[in-house]
Amino acid sequence: LLPRKKEILDEKAFIEVNEVSKMQNEPQDMHKLKTRIKNKLKKFMTDLENQRSTATERNTQKLSHLEGQVEELNNLVFKLDQKLSKVAEKLNVKTQETKKQTHLPKLPRRSIAPYYDTTLSYLCKD
Repeated sequence: LLPRKKEILDEKAFIEVNEVSKMQNEPQDMHKLKTRIKNKLKKFMTDLENQRSTATERNTQKLSHLEGQVEELNNLVFKLDQKLSKVAEKLNVKTQETKKQTHLPKLPRRSIAPYYDTTLSYLCKD
């Protein structure tokens, strides 16, 4: 089993604290420690920057892929819209042709006038 990352970091910190406590307070030893810490920090920052740039690149690729998919879907919607408009035109032409063929008189919508005389005439008598 691999040791956990936190355990590794704790162990490194413990080792560094021991090394510092073993060192004498000579300027030369302190300078070495400072240089080592600076180098570790630089390495950590470059690793972090590399991770960030890789993640940004990956996200850019995903975004361009999604933009391509959106463009394809827009094209499909446009084609479907054209087909639907053609079908609607054909249906409109067919309904106009059937109206011309049947010559039915147009009645007002929801009109009760044809039924009024027969159904309610008994109420109007004096």
